[in-house]
Amino acid sequence: MKMKKRLLALFVALTMLTGCAANEGGGTGGESQGSAGAQELRLAFAVEPATIDPQKCTLMGEATVMLHMFEGLYRLDGTKVVPAGAKSYEVSKDGLTYTFHLRDGAKWSDGKEVTADDFKFGFERLVDPATASPGAYLAGMIKNATKINKGEMDVSKLGVEAVDDKTIKFNLEYPAPYFPGMLSTAAFLPARRDLVKKYGKEYGTSPEKLAYNGPFKATKWTHGEEMVLERNENHWDAANVKLNKVSIQIVPDPSTQLGMYENGELDYVEVPTELAANYPDAKKYSTGGVDYLQVSFVNGKYYSNKNFRKAISAALDREEYVKMAFGGVSEPAKRYVLPDVLGVKGTYGEEYPLEAFPANAEPEKAKEYLAAAMKELGVSSPGTIEITLSTADTEDSRKGAEVIQEQLTKNLGIKVKVNQMASKQYWANWAKSDFEFMVGGWTPDYSDPRTYLDLYISGSGSNRGVYKNPAYDELLEKSNTNDLKTRFDALFEAEKIVCDDLPIIPLDVRKKQYLINEKLKNFQPSFVQLNYNWLHAEFTE
Repeated sequence: MKMKKRLLALFVALTMLTGCAANEGGGTGGESQGSAGAQELRLAFAVEPATIDPQKCTLMGEATVMLHMFEGLYRLDGTKVVPAGAKSYEVSKDGLTYTFHLRDGAKWSDGKEVTADDFKFGFERLVDPATASPGAYLAGMIKNATKINKGEMDVSKLGVEAVDDKTIKFNLEYPAPYFPGMLSTAAFLPARRDLVKKYGKEYGTSPEKLAYNGPFKATKWTHGEEMVLERNENHWDAANVKLNKVSIQIVPDPSTQLGMYENGELDYVEVPTELAANYPDAKKYSTGGVDYLQVSFVNGKYYSNKNFRKAISAALDREEYVKMAFGGVSEPAKRYVLPDVLGVKGTYGEEYPLEAFPANAEPEKAKEYLAAAMKELGVSSPGTIEITLSTADTEDSRKGAEVIQEQLTKNLGIKVKVNQMASKQYWANWAKSDFEFMVGGWTPDYSDPRTYLDLYISGSGSNRGVYKNPAYDELLEKSNTNDLKTRFDALFEAEKIVCDDLPIIPLDVRKKQYLINEKLKNFQPSFVQLNYNWLHAEFTE
């Protein structure tokens, strides 16, 4: 849901905990865990949502909550995009006009009818520069959205029309076959004009300052401690929602979360990477995250040199990095775009295979690239090159950054300074492109290669390294077509440019191990949009 929305933190602080292996993923305190009678799901988030206002969504944890409390026109169910707030749609032959038909009988949690204007207003809020939505760029395919967001056109000119209470029409700038999937993301959730007007800046800051059209509604939010969601009896499909309640504890320390699970206080927990070996029966899933080194093309005198970027990439031992930073749970990145996203008919990775990066370092090749870079840059000795790697101030961030520091120093002979800073400052620096070299990552907003590739279009709001490549921009422009083969061919060529030109240097594909209450069924960890989906979850005896 970056980021994605959302560039996400690479690491979380972990402390050592001595534990025994789980039995088939079940906790030792299973007797007191969720039951079929209570139907209460208990989770823990390391980071508290900053908001429950969909148009302000930034992080995956926020999106996870919002996509259960609100309902867009379509929804992601597993890997499929299915009807949600809308029951159907038509698209014009040229792919530029989409008309959606809303469900009859859909209501907000306060009893008011859900209308096409609620969705229209949500889109207007998203692109209105006054909202300052981090996800505004996602609406770029809608007619006039980019100009409106830049302040060049009034929001009333947005290509969205509420034809009547149950019909909404979109006019696009270019064909976007992935548009229905895009509409299933948190950025495109509806909003109520009357409530935004009533609460102003307070809208979305507490449960009572919102109304909910999704399967759940927020009933309690004690900041820094707990958020509680309950089944929304006014939801159109409430009869098929099995959970009555979802209790989310805010617990920053993963080891504490694990202890809570073992004591029967949680129904799901992710295993800290340092303890992965202690839980051989833990399940594993891909988060969709691709972690990388972000370089700046405007700060630092070395990174605009392609041979220098290639030297760094060749000097990295990704297998060792994954082992040291993630306990071997994640996987070395072989390419940039996650292979699991959808392609023409199957998955993108099956249809467009690519192995751009080896798992292990190539020291000799790295030194050849560095020698070429030094000649082009007028540098006489590797020892005179000093770069600064920025990262967040957690213990795990420090450990991962030191692995990179050691590899680059060993294989290139350059000096690498690690600059740890408070997370708030870290993200602030990223947002204003105030860095030269930093650890970062991206998780997909929707299941399509474009969610990764849009970041490096010239002028993109998430192009924080300020990368510019006309050939790359042309390929992304070429992909704006209804011809799926032409579209994906262009996206694949664009990915190959990223892997060769290296505006970012991929490190790993993020995976996590988890333990789950054996009575909890149909709880789905996800690699796109949100961390996990509990829409169909239920406890069975």
